[in-house]
Amino acid sequence: MRARPLLVALSCACCLFAHAALAAQPRVDDAKWSESYKAGKAALDAKDYRKAEKELLEALELIEPADARDPRRKQVLEGLVKLWMAEREWATAEPWLEKLVALDETVFGKDNLEVSYSLARLGTNRLQMGEYDGAEEAFARALKIRVEAKGPDHKEVASLWHNLGETFRRGKRLDKAEQLYLDALAMKTKALGPTHPSLATSLNDLGVVYNEEGKFSDALPRLREAKTLAAPLGETSPIMGSILHNLGDALAGTKSAEEAERAYKGSIAISEAQTPVDRPSLGRTLNNLGTLYQQLQRFDEAQAAYERAIEVRTLEFGPRDRSVKQSRLNLASLLERTGHLKEAEAIRAEYGR
Repeated sequence: MRARPLLVALSCACCLFAHAALAAQPRVDDAKWSESYKAGKAALDAKDYRKAEKELLEALELIEPADARDPRRKQVLEGLVKLWMAEREWATAEPWLEKLVALDETVFGKDNLEVSYSLARLGTNRLQMGEYDGAEEAFARALKIRVEAKGPDHKEVASLWHNLGETFRRGKRLDKAEQLYLDALAMKTKALGPTHPSLATSLNDLGVVYNEEGKFSDALPRLREAKTLAAPLGETSPIMGSILHNLGDALAGTKSAEEAERAYKGSIAISEAQTPVDRPSLGRTLNNLGTLYQQLQRFDEAQAAYERAIEVRTLEFGPRDRSVKQSRLNLASLLERTGHLKEAEAIRAEYGR
């Protein structure tokens, strides 16, 4: 019985030690964190990316002492991921997306929907980087979670089927891509109805697969339907620009040159009105328009289109990108055809041709 005062004393000492240790830990300056985060978010919304990066990284540093489960940590990571993906800085975004997935698994559990959403973004980023195996893995994991959480026919499940289809298309597994796009389209139609504007994306990408397979007659009705469904989104919306580009390819493939030219020009007009980061297909459309003009023997117009394509692609991707090489070699072919052999030879020499 005499030992009790000693136990009480020891207990009090432990409490004092714990309180002292807790007081010694660094604490989050809530006011400063809030100021940095709000400034970063506002800059991101205004597309002032340099200021957004500075403020969000400062907010991340300020939140470092907090528990991993503090929701503010996730907010900052999501802001940084959104920033770098908006700037198409895929390699920079990748490790932060992996951190976001790991954080969601820690906070919510590995089978939670939040993990599915982070995995889907990771898959999208890897797709843009050309890492198709990694993208497939991330999308497949996200799909498994989402099917269990929402059921196999939910529109969000259909979106992931579509993403997997895009992964296979870019990896040139076209048969598998076609089937996944068809499945996603059927699921979206069932969930949203046959006239919902979001179906335009599935129809557009299905048209791309048919174009790449050389099935231009199969692509045309899909792309025309996509154009009709996308109309409520606005005649100058980015999806409309993409549809018109793909429609131009299909029309060129079926020798409908006049319609193809109108479609390409419509796509170019839409892309020219966008910011550079929002118009990744502009150079491709100009290049394909140049090819159409060359086939029609409208050589001056073809040269102007190729030169503009080279300018746009160089600005966007850098002078050594393979898309720049493609347009420059197309220009060389045109120059040879029009008798400008020295100019053509100089271009080919750059690529060892």
